[in-house]
Amino acid sequence: MIVKEYIDTSDERLYGALVPLAQIMIMAEDSDDNPLIMDFADTAYMSPVFVLSLIVLFSNKQNISFKNLDSKLIEIGVETFGIKPDQMRWTEFIAIMERYLL
Repeated sequence: MIVKEYIDTSDERLYGALVPLAQIMIMAEDSDDNPLIMDFADTAYMSPVFVLSLIVLFSNKQNISFKNLDSKLIEIGVETFGIKPDQMRWTEFIAIMERYLL
């Protein structure tokens, strides 16, 4: 099943991210154990709350793959369900974190 939802969570209110997230959750649940492809082609903006929620939602899902991830989503590890400092060298983790310094 391909999940391709228009995502624009640029609204600063917390519930702005909940509507597309709920729609994605429903589609993901409907896929049962079938392969799930999350396609981000129609994504305008994803808030940090939305991205973290997706990571948690999909972390328990088997047979999932991602298409059309932008470089920021790849950098924070959406494909691997988040940055995992316990599975990388300390220097790698520090290098990733230094990118977020102001």
